[in-house]
Amino acid sequence: MSDDPIPPVFLKLDTGTHTSDIVQLLVTPDGRRLISAGECTVRVWDALTRRPWAVLLGQVSGRSEEAYGSGNVLRMALSPADGRSLMVLKDVDAPQAERSAAHSEPRQPTEVQVFDIETGNLRSRFLHEGSPTDLDFSADGRYLAMAGWGGQVQVYAARDVLQAGFKRVPRPLTDRCFATAALGGTVSAAVRFIPAPRRRTDPWALVVAVQVQAPRARRGAAKGSPASQPAEGALQWAQFAPASGLRLGRREVTDAVIEPATLSVNDEWAVVAARGTVKVGRQSLGQVLCHLHQGSARDRLYTEAPPAATAFSPTGRRLAVGLSAPMLSLPGQGILPLQAFTVSSLGFEVHSTYHGHDDAVHALAFMADDLVASAGGDNQSIHFWGCTSQIGQGQAQIRGVGRTLFDARVTPQRQVLFGTVPDRLMSTRRMGRLSSFCLKTLCLGSTDLRPMMPPRGLAGLVGRWVVFNLSGRAQLVPIRHGPSAWGDDLNLPPDLSLFVGSDDEWVIWTRSGYYESSPLGAGRMGYHVNRGVNQEALYLASDRFKDFHRPDIVRAVIAHGTEARARAAGVAIPPLDVAGRLPPVIELQNAEALPDRTQARLRFSVLPLAHGSDATRVWVLRNGRFAWTTPSSGPGRQRRFDLTLPMGPGRNVFSLRAENATGRAVAIDREFQGPPLAPGGPLVMGAPGKLFLLSVGVSNFQAAGSAQAQKFGIKPLRCAHRDAIAVHNALACGVVSAQVVPRRPHRNGAFEAVQAQLLVDEQATKSAIRQALVDMVAALQARAHKPGAERDVLVLFLAGHGLQFVGDPDLYFLNHDSDLNRMETGLSLTEVGEMLAVAPAEVVVLIDTCHSGMAGSGINRGLGPDEVARRLQEVSERSMYVLSAARADEIAQEGSTQGHGVFTAALLATLQSRRYLQRGEDGRWSLSMASLMAGLQAEAPRITQALDKPPQTPVFRLFGDVLPLTIYRR
Repeated sequence: MSDDPIPPVFLKLDTGTHTSDIVQLLVTPDGRRLISAGECTVRVWDALTRRPWAVLLGQVSGRSEEAYGSGNVLRMALSPADGRSLMVLKDVDAPQAERSAAHSEPRQPTEVQVFDIETGNLRSRFLHEGSPTDLDFSADGRYLAMAGWGGQVQVYAARDVLQAGFKRVPRPLTDRCFATAALGGTVSAAVRFIPAPRRRTDPWALVVAVQVQAPRARRGAAKGSPASQPAEGALQWAQFAPASGLRLGRREVTDAVIEPATLSVNDEWAVVAARGTVKVGRQSLGQVLCHLHQGSARDRLYTEAPPAATAFSPTGRRLAVGLSAPMLSLPGQGILPLQAFTVSSLGFEVHSTYHGHDDAVHALAFMADDLVASAGGDNQSIHFWGCTSQIGQGQAQIRGVGRTLFDARVTPQRQVLFGTVPDRLMSTRRMGRLSSFCLKTLCLGSTDLRPMMPPRGLAGLVGRWVVFNLSGRAQLVPIRHGPSAWGDDLNLPPDLSLFVGSDDEWVIWTRSGYYESSPLGAGRMGYHVNRGVNQEALYLASDRFKDFHRPDIVRAVIAHGTEARARAAGVAIPPLDVAGRLPPVIELQNAEALPDRTQARLRFSVLPLAHGSDATRVWVLRNGRFAWTTPSSGPGRQRRFDLTLPMGPGRNVFSLRAENATGRAVAIDREFQGPPLAPGGPLVMGAPGKLFLLSVGVSNFQAAGSAQAQKFGIKPLRCAHRDAIAVHNALACGVVSAQVVPRRPHRNGAFEAVQAQLLVDEQATKSAIRQALVDMVAALQARAHKPGAERDVLVLFLAGHGLQFVGDPDLYFLNHDSDLNRMETGLSLTEVGEMLAVAPAEVVVLIDTCHSGMAGSGINRGLGPDEVARRLQEVSERSMYVLSAARADEIAQEGSTQGHGVFTAALLATLQSRRYLQRGEDGRWSLSMASLMAGLQAEAPRITQALDKPPQTPVFRLFGDVLPLTIYRR
């Protein structure tokens, strides 16, 4: 770990894919992983599920989402021997001290990084003074060729580069210059090994594409003089052997300016894209130049626009060509075709055309001979399409949620307006709806149908807020307070920054970094953390930090204009020290299933990112349930763990977690297939588990009738205590009754035993509720590894008032002894979540408090279902069911025909109705969680309609990989 206790931290936007052009795609030899590169980021995807596998980040020297900032990926190559070592070339603004003293004049080096894509760890790193921009492995993985801007090509023993570590720069086996530029000119080059079959003793054949760019012609220069020479391109064939080095063979001068980076080869052909267009009749077409390795035979392919990428299939029988975007993007001209050609020794024939991208395609890869992956347009989406038919068939896509925004502005009514449709896709009538985000309510919407006229001059120069400095491909809206948006303030971050994803998830944050977001929006904004040049960098989403979610501060900035104005008005906005509050990091060394597939072995370390930030807890989940945990990481700055954990039949997802006092580490997930499921066997291991139930209802509270309660408009309830009793009786005893029943054997046949506790009114003090949860979690932990424990379920039912106080970001359940003048006397959902977090059981939370505590002079609002679910998930960070009584804009009604709240009445009706129960082979009736939710959604509106009350619709949130769960059986 770096000795620097404060790692450099940069703001980063994470949209789920890349925020600028994807420059390259690679596929592992086994076809299991797809690798994409763009800006400073390399992303590894599971090729089957299209889900993220890993994000590989290197050190950057500026905002990492900028398209041309230092640290951007130039080229990458994957070792063909094991398909595990990824070599990446990046531009870098390196300190002079790191540069070699062998060069008399300063040269900009290239950073070489080697990653293990299975663990995400950086294995080697060094600066290469030759400034290579391209590289390629030989087919057997023994040799590595690099080519740079000066036309220099070097060949290395691949093992020397992959195992260089961090203290030495490997030496090449041989090097050779393939072109020389005139004074002031430049040379760019690319290199590829020819994959043709060969004997082990034969030399390797390579193709080198070079482009010599002469210096800009001077006025009055004589024709034919060096100062007026045009650019010259060439393809050169060479041979390499360790004993003799590189030997130049045939050289073919191209008749067009070429783009060396587009070079692709198979065992017969070398193809490279020509720059610009050529006139063919009345059309301006792009060109792909094709040359046979043997002999002088040539071919030329014409395309609808200049080619931007080429790629051969694994067998070399297919060639895919991606195109660049046209210079003029007129309405209706936004779709670019991709071509797939059939390849033979006789030439190329168009076989398939795919119409799916709306912008340039700079990266291509074949998943198989008839399946292409292409990247470009659609805000950097990756398309998978079959090329067996004349019209390519789209099969799947990897899409982020980022969208390029246009014409953003803020109205005097504090509505942020922006368009999401580029000109090239706009109809000629230019009619459409603008998206809107209300700064008053923090809600998304859209405008009425109106002409989409772009603003004149600087966007949004009306009213209190302004939007400007919005670049042409921006994905977020920078918002500044109008009266203070000029002068030196322009050199500072915006007062507010807004990101709205294509999935309607959003996040808005202040200049310091405090944020408010939709339930899933917080993961879109975060921080790129440099850990030093010898370690991979990290991306930490804002939701990794425990104290950054502060909707009260965001609203204060919106109300006052800036953080400084809000502070002057008395709002407490503490300085946000991101680098000093970093969570720990999990380093995975190895994860594998043992041969019998009944166990998995996980070896990993947990490291602090700064002095004094040791982990306070480390745990492992299997399919969302606790599989292993330790209360503390103990002394020292690093702890190593070597665990062997059991696996159940079918899919097993192990998630490694850690936290310290200020935040939570980025989880690492690994998936394994367990032993096959026996015919007719259960989906989970062992015998039926145990039900742990805590049912809490508070109708009358200690502060009822006080001046504070009257001031806040909080009145006693009628049904909360009866609801808690009824839920306890139904789930623990199998009795539908609102009266406390004597202790009796449980009748919930879904579990082998029931441990239940009921707390109502004066019994439901904060200490009593906490102690009951602590006792249940302790009992669960004591039996965590016993047979059947993987079926344990913890159900928490809360009925009563739910509150949020002005100036406090936490959410509270109004327990009996709450003092409305002292927020700390209430039971916060942070406390509840922290206790649920360590329960080795499936967790079900039933909340009948939504919107029951209404606004008063000291209370902000009642508990909405999204707030409750998000807060519990933020704190506990585990799989769970969260079932809320009503939508955020609805009242949780009381007074059904049985004297219950509507939510509880709907639950009881579901348990009693065979419409939602399933009858098993043993003749018993069972209720699954899925059926329970279906019953609640159907019964609650029916009950409110029968009572002639406003509609009430329960809201459910399922987090993580929640297993099939039977909650009730009779």
